[in-house]
Amino acid sequence: MKLSPHDVLLGLSSLRRLALTLGAGLALLVGCGGAGEEGTGAQPTVNVGVLKAIDGDSVTVNGVQYARESAAVVDGFDNPLPADDLRLGMWVEVQGTVQADAARGSARTIRVRPAVRGVVMAADGAGTTLSVLESQVLLGNASVVDPGIGLPGLQPGDLVEVHGPLGGSAGQVRASRVERLGTGAVPPRFELRGRVSQLDAVARTLVVGRRTVVYDAAAVQLRRALEDGMVVRVSSQRAPVSGQPWAVERLVADQPLPANLDFIYVEGVVTGFQSGPTFALENLLVNATNAGNRAAVRADGARVAVVGKLQDGVVQADLVTLIEEGEPVVFLLSGAVTAFESPSAFRVRRVRVDASAAEFVAPARPEALADAVKLRVRGSFRGRDLVATRVEFLP
Repeated sequence: MKLSPHDVLLGLSSLRRLALTLGAGLALLVGCGGAGEEGTGAQPTVNVGVLKAIDGDSVTVNGVQYARESAAVVDGFDNPLPADDLRLGMWVEVQGTVQADAARGSARTIRVRPAVRGVVMAADGAGTTLSVLESQVLLGNASVVDPGIGLPGLQPGDLVEVHGPLGGSAGQVRASRVERLGTGAVPPRFELRGRVSQLDAVARTLVVGRRTVVYDAAAVQLRRALEDGMVVRVSSQRAPVSGQPWAVERLVADQPLPANLDFIYVEGVVTGFQSGPTFALENLLVNATNAGNRAAVRADGARVAVVGKLQDGVVQADLVTLIEEGEPVVFLLSGAVTAFESPSAFRVRRVRVDASAAEFVAPARPEALADAVKLRVRGSFRGRDLVATRVEFLP
């Protein structure tokens, strides 16, 4: 059965129901997975994936809606960020709790985890590939493009922030979001996430993705010894110089998760595939030997969604679902209308919206659209616009 990203990630409650149908036994996890929060039925969770929905008090990742009123929003180095910095398409890690139905939860920390922040070195004419900090950034129908830019308009020299999972090849990113930083802006740091290779612990050099890095003067924060294959995050306020090793100021483990966890939900690209199957999703080793639908994953490069638990640092998967590439992803956005021009041109949370062909759910109607009207929009991105398929007015 072919599943689009939208089909797969409509909700982890749906995945959980499928897992039950397949005999994966997630119900047992609810009963015996851990102590949880007494009297609430909530269990600790980590959820890694694309930010698919935002409203005033919640975010949705991999189909789980998390209340975020009390959540700390941080970057990949745990520096605090304003909650308003959250944007559709960001690659995030949510830590918190989830209810037994696996559809709702409460976030304690929302970690924003861009793959690369730097200068565009090259952009192909079709607008499907960028080169940033020597990373190959692949764009497609599921990529969110920040308002104000279009893929053909990106030029070498633009400062951008790219989100998305690491691809199957070294230095490759499958972009879920590309945001050009403001004209004339200097990013607070240049940043790169990737797999380590060519480690020289004596010279204190390594390659992150495809970029040679010198870390002899860097602040290093890791949970285990640095080694080839580890996924790390590096940064510096000094811009890299083409053809020269990049001296970074910080080097940290990209995903410092606990060793044991009752529920984990993670999306990513398969690497290190072995029969069983076992494979890696960035820093996470996944054992899918007993997972439902495990036969769908046959090789490196597949994009998957995994539901399971974390035991001694290994994800014991209950369900692995293949995500088909190339189809539009459905996003949800709630907020007040701003910059209204017409039903085909207005903004919600800074996102450009085209609702000219949308279904308006009564009492919502196109002629009632105006600045300050609160609404919920459902749709997919086409270039820089969220093309709405459904519009509802909110109280």
